[in-house]
Amino acid sequence: MFSFFSFQAESWITEKLQTASDESYKDPANLESKLQKHQAFEAELTAHEEAIDAVRETGEELMTSGHFAAEEVERRIEALYLHWEELLEASATKGKRLEEARDHQKFNQEVDIADSCISEKVIIK
Repeated sequence: MFSFFSFQAESWITEKLQTASDESYKDPANLESKLQKHQAFEAELTAHEEAIDAVRETGEELMTSGHFAAEEVERRIEALYLHWEELLEASATKGKRLEEARDHQKFNQEVDIADSCISEKVIIK
């Protein structure tokens, strides 16, 4: 049973890692929408943290009970948590990059407005 839940958790993490690792922040189109989707994505990660912890707890129970496959269970738990940490880090990085891209876009808009105002003042004089 542990192996099944562990496999499901690892598969889910692998799927979500692809989303967290994409570089959609490089495309300036719809950055606000991308940020909102990313916030929903992070909420999904938070919601699944309990499931990841439940797999760990089940594995720890097997290890402390003297289960014959305790070493394998321990390796799978360690791998699962390394993968989980990789996902959290990738998600945090993507969120930061999306915010930076949004801030860069706003800065460019402000520069364009200021440049336009300056150009108008130069033409008037």
